[in-house]
Amino acid sequence: MKTTAISLAALFVAGCAATEQLTPEKVEADITTEGLRNNLWHLLRIAKENGGNRAFGLPGYKASLDFVYERAVKRFGAHMDTYIQPFNHTFEQTRKIEVKGPDGKPVHAITLLYNPATPAGGVTAQLVDTPVDDTKGSLCLPEQWKGVDVKGKLALIKRGVCGIAEKLKLARQAGALGVILYNHEPGTAYGSATLGAANIGQLVPCGMIPLEVGNAWSARIKAGEKLTASLLVDSIFETRLTWNLISETKEGDPNNVVMLGAHLDGVQAGPGINDDGSGSSALLEIMGSIKKYKGFPNKIRFAWWGAEESGLVGSLYYTKNLSEEEADKIRFYFNYDMIGSIAPFFRVYQGKNPGDVHGAKVLHSYLSAKGKPAEFAPFGTSSDYVGFLNIGVPSSGLFTGAGAPMDPCYHQHCDTLENIDWSAITHNAKAAGRAAAHFALSLEGVPGRTKTTPNLRGRANLLSQFEKWAKVESEAEDSHSSFSHIIIIIIFFFSLLIRLLRNLQLRQCWWNISVRVFGVIARSSLVGWQRVGLSCLCSLARCLPSQPISVSPSSQPSQPSQPGPAIVSTPSIVTITCGHHPSSASKRHIAIRRSQSQALILAAGGSIIAIPAILPITNPRGDQSWTLLRATVAATPSQANALAERRIILLEKDQLQYSLNLPFPTSLGKDSGDWDTGENTSSSKGLRGSIRSKISGKDKDRDNHASATPSTGAAQPLDKSDSASIKSARSQRSASNPTNHAAPVSPQTANPTGEKSTPPTSPTDDSTLGPTSPIGEGDRVPSPPPSPSQSRSLGKGHHALDEQTGEVDQVSDKPAGQAGPHTATDTSTLTPKEPILIRPTGSSLPVNSGKETLEESPGGHSQFGMSALNALDLDEMITRLLDAGYAGKVTKTVCLKNAEITAICSAAREVFLGQPSLIELKAPVKIVGDVHGQYTDLLRMFEMCGFPPSANFLFLGDYVDRGKQSLETILLLMCYKLKYPENFFLLRGNHECANVTRVYGFYDECKRRCNVKIWKTFVDTFNTLPIAAIVAGKIFCVHGGLSPSLSHMDDIRNIQRPTDVPDYGLLNDLLWSDPADMQNDWEENERGVSYCFGKKVILEFLQRHDFDLVCRAHMVVEDGYEFFNDRTLVTVFSAPNYCGEFDNWGAVMSVSSELLCSFELIKPLDSAALKSHIKKGRNKRNSLYPQSPPVTRGPQSY
Repeated sequence: MKTTAISLAALFVAGCAATEQLTPEKVEADITTEGLRNNLWHLLRIAKENGGNRAFGLPGYKASLDFVYERAVKRFGAHMDTYIQPFNHTFEQTRKIEVKGPDGKPVHAITLLYNPATPAGGVTAQLVDTPVDDTKGSLCLPEQWKGVDVKGKLALIKRGVCGIAEKLKLARQAGALGVILYNHEPGTAYGSATLGAANIGQLVPCGMIPLEVGNAWSARIKAGEKLTASLLVDSIFETRLTWNLISETKEGDPNNVVMLGAHLDGVQAGPGINDDGSGSSALLEIMGSIKKYKGFPNKIRFAWWGAEESGLVGSLYYTKNLSEEEADKIRFYFNYDMIGSIAPFFRVYQGKNPGDVHGAKVLHSYLSAKGKPAEFAPFGTSSDYVGFLNIGVPSSGLFTGAGAPMDPCYHQHCDTLENIDWSAITHNAKAAGRAAAHFALSLEGVPGRTKTTPNLRGRANLLSQFEKWAKVESEAEDSHSSFSHIIIIIIFFFSLLIRLLRNLQLRQCWWNISVRVFGVIARSSLVGWQRVGLSCLCSLARCLPSQPISVSPSSQPSQPSQPGPAIVSTPSIVTITCGHHPSSASKRHIAIRRSQSQALILAAGGSIIAIPAILPITNPRGDQSWTLLRATVAATPSQANALAERRIILLEKDQLQYSLNLPFPTSLGKDSGDWDTGENTSSSKGLRGSIRSKISGKDKDRDNHASATPSTGAAQPLDKSDSASIKSARSQRSASNPTNHAAPVSPQTANPTGEKSTPPTSPTDDSTLGPTSPIGEGDRVPSPPPSPSQSRSLGKGHHALDEQTGEVDQVSDKPAGQAGPHTATDTSTLTPKEPILIRPTGSSLPVNSGKETLEESPGGHSQFGMSALNALDLDEMITRLLDAGYAGKVTKTVCLKNAEITAICSAAREVFLGQPSLIELKAPVKIVGDVHGQYTDLLRMFEMCGFPPSANFLFLGDYVDRGKQSLETILLLMCYKLKYPENFFLLRGNHECANVTRVYGFYDECKRRCNVKIWKTFVDTFNTLPIAAIVAGKIFCVHGGLSPSLSHMDDIRNIQRPTDVPDYGLLNDLLWSDPADMQNDWEENERGVSYCFGKKVILEFLQRHDFDLVCRAHMVVEDGYEFFNDRTLVTVFSAPNYCGEFDNWGAVMSVSSELLCSFELIKPLDSAALKSHIKKGRNKRNSLYPQSPPVTRGPQSY
C-alpha cells in the first residue's frame, strides 16, 4: 500500500493493558448517546471555527483529521496502529452564485460541485424554456434537444431524474451560455450535488433554483413573454492535498481484517453533522470500546475517508492502491454513512456478493430486536462501499436516509446537532459495535473476496475506471432519497404493532419511532436534564388550607387573627415567607431551588438583598410539618402588594403589618433550625452553567437586578437561571444611575431617592447579593390588595397535592351550573373581559360574547364564514374539543366534521384579516410560547392560567407539528379566537407555513385524520395570521426575533396578508431569527435560514422604538423561559417535556396591568404521569362538570 506511516508511540500508557475478554454485549454497553454527542459537538465546533464546514481542501477538514488523529494516537495509541494516507485531488469552490430573474432581483440559488465559472461579470441573456420529461429526465439525451434553440441564451431546464452533468454537456454542445436548473421537488430544502471532477472543461455554468420559481418563469415564457435572466458563478479549480486516516488494532490476525469506514469530510454548504459526522462519531466510540478488551483473533481496521463528497475519492484511492494480497486480507467491510437522520429509515445494505448477507444479518437482527423497523436494501453508487464492492470484498452498512422527510437538512447549513435523531444514531452505533465485535471473534462462514466477477472487480479495471467512479456522486442525492411510499406505510404500522407488544415502559418510545418515520419529530442539542425540587409558590398555591392569618412585624409569625386592611406608611425592606404543607407524613420537607425563590421575588420587581434561607417550621399541634422559605427584598409598598397577590406573607422590619385573607396554616411555631440547601444549589448552578452559553460571564456581572451601593458601584452577579422575572420599566436599564437598579418601581409611582437602609441577612446564608439598597420615599398608600382570583374558585376540598406529578387532586365542589368562568357550557352567557386590542385610532371596539360577536365580525357573508359557524354552534364545538382532550387517547379521526373545520378556518381568516399585521394590546395579558401539538399540555396550561375568558392570551406561534394532536390544538385555539376576538390572540410561527408542515408532521396528520384539502385550508388560514404584537407600548412580541430589514414598526404593519413565508426578508427573519451572545451584530443562523443577532442589535432596537423588552419563542429552553443579553430579551417556550424526551418545563409569561412580568410554569410529566393526569381530569369532569373543563388550578409560578 502507498501509505505514509505515522509514529505509533502511545502517549498515555498507564493502565492500558486490556484484561477483559471482548464480547459484543460489552461493546454495545460501552457505546452511549453522551459519547456520540460529545464527538459531534467537537465536529460542529470545528466547523464553526473554520468557515462553517469541514469540506475537502479547506481548514475544517484538516482540523477534523487532527481531532480524530488525537483520539486514535493519544488516547488509544497503546492499542491501535494509526496511519495517514495522503493523496491529491482537484479542489473546487464556488465563492459566489447568483441568479437574477426578469425583474432584476436575486432569487434563491445554490451551486453544484465542480460548477464552471461564468465571465467575471456573469452572463445576462434571454431565458429559453425547454421541454420537460419527468419519465426519462429532461434533456438528458441528444434526441431530446432537437428543435431546442439555446445558442447564445440561458436554458431553463427541470432537474428531474437523470444526471445533471449530462444535461450541461449537451447544453454546451447546443451553444448555451449557461443553464438555470429548477428543482423537481417543491421548496428550498434540497442539497447540492457534484458534477464530477472528470467533467471539468466539458460543461456550462449552472445555478439551481426552486421548483416554484422555475414553474412561474416557464409559464410566463409559454404565455408569450420574452424574459431575460442573469447568472453569475465565481468558482475556482486547483489541485490540493488531502488525507485518509487508517487505524487498526494491534491485536488480531493481520490476514483476517474486519474493516469499518465512514467519511470524515462534509460539503462546503454546512457542518456535515449527520452527513457524515454521525458515522465518524460511531467509529470513534467503537474504537474506544474495542481498545479495552483482548482475546479476539481477527484484526479490526477503522477508516475515516477524505473527499467523499467530491466523488468517493478517498475510499476509491485506498482500494485502487491495494495489492491483491492486501485486498484478500480484508474479509468484510462495513460502511456507516448518515446513521442519525432526524426521521430515520433503518436501511441495512445487502448486495449480490454471497458474503454480504453475513454482515447484513448481524446488523438487521440487532436493530429488529430493539424494535427498529430495519429493512434490507441494495447498494447504490453513492457512498464509500463502492470501491470495496468493485474489488469483491463482502460488504454491508447502515443508512437512515437523505433529503426530506428523512433528513431535510441534507447537504445544507442546518445539518447540525439539531438534525440528529439521538435514538437512531445510538442504536445504529451499538449495532455497528456488535457487528465489529462479532466478526473480530469469528469469521466463520464468511467467504473470501470475489475475484472472478467481471466489470470493475479487478484491480486493473478499477485503475482504468477510477475517474469514472470519481463522478458517480452526481447521482448521490437521488439514490439517497428514493424510497417507496408503500415502504413508509409498512414501517409505520410495523412500529405501531411493536409498540402494542412492548411493555408499558417502552410504549412512548415506540410511538416516537412510528412518528419519526414521517419526519414528525425534531431534536435539540439539549436533552433530559433532571429537575431539582418543587416550586414554593406552586406548592403554596395548591395545598394550604383556606384559613386567614395575621402576620406580626416580629421575626416570628403570630397566632392567627381576623384579616384587616393593609397598613403601609413608607417604602422599606421587607422579608417574605412562604410555605409548603406536605400531603403525607412521609413527605416532611420539600427542597426549594434558590433560583425559583429569587424568581419569586423578582416577579414583583423587588431586588434580592439576601439569598433565601430554607427553614423547617413545626406546627405547635405537632401533626404537620411546614417548610418555609424566607428572603429579604427591597420593595415599595405597591410592589409588596404585588407580592401579596402571589400568596406571599410579608414580614416588615419597620412595624409595617399586612393582614391578608390568604390560605395559610392556622398557626406557625418558632423556627426549629436551618436547612442546608448547598447541595441543591450547587448542582443547579453547576448544571446551568455548563449548558447555557448564550449569556457570557461578563453579562452576568452587569446584572441590573443585583444590588449595589454607590460607594462601590459593584454589583454581585446573579446566575442567569435565577433571573426569572423582570419589571418592564426603562429605569431598570438606566446606566446613569446605578442606585435605581436595586429598587425598580411600578409605572404608577414616583421614584425619588431616599436614605439607604441595611437589611437583615439570614443566619444560614453564605453569600449575599449586596450589602444595602437605597429605597425611595413618598409613595402613596395603596388600597389593600384583593384576595387572589384563583382562590375564589377553590372549594374546601382543593388542598391535596400530588407531589409526584405536581397536580391538584381536587377541584371546586361547586355544582356544575356554578363552576365559574371556566365552564365551557356557560361561556356563551359570560361577558368577556374588557377588550385589550388597541385599534389604530387608539380606542378598543366593544366585544359581545358568543354568537353575537361572530355575526358582527367582518366577512359574515362568506359561504363558510360567521353565519355558517353560528349554525354549527361554536360553544358545542369547544366542548367536543375539550372532551377529546380528556379522552386520554388520540383517535383516528377528529371530533369535528370536515365541514366544521372548514367553517372554523374560513371564519378565522376573516377575523385575522380584520386585525392588523402588528397588533397592539393593553395589559394584563398572558404570553404563551410554542405549543407544537401537545394538546394535553395546552389544557394543563389553561387549567393553570384559566380558561378563556377569565384571562387574556397572546400566543406566539408554532401551534402544529411534532406533537400528536396538532389538529385539536389549532382548532381549539381558533375557536377561542372566534369567541373572544379582542381578548385572545394568535401570532404566526415558523411552523405555520406550508413547506415546514409538510416535513414535520401536520401535513401527515391532516392527511391521515382528515384529508389533504383540510391541510390546504389550514395553510390558507396560516397565511393570514398576524406577525407581531406590542404589549402596553413597551414589550415587543414575535415568534422568532429581529431583522436587519426592520427599521420602523410600519414595516411590519405594511406586510400584506395573506402571504406565504418567503425564503428571506423581513417576514422570514421575524419568524426564524435567534438571539446569540456574540460580538457581531448579525451572523448566519445555524438553522440554515435567517440570522442570529447580537446584544448590540437588541439594545439599539429597544432604544429606537422605546421598548423595554423583546419577548419571543422559537427555541427550547430548559426552564420554559430564558433571558438573554442583560434581560432585554426573553424566550418563552410552553411545551413541557418537548417531543417526550427533553424534560424541559413549559412557561407562560404573565404581564400585569402595571407591567410586572412573572412566569407560571408547567411541570414536565412522563407518559405515566401524563396519563394519570388525563384520567383524573376526565373523572373530575364526568363527576362534577359533565360538559366543562376543570376549574382553574393554582398557578405553577415561581
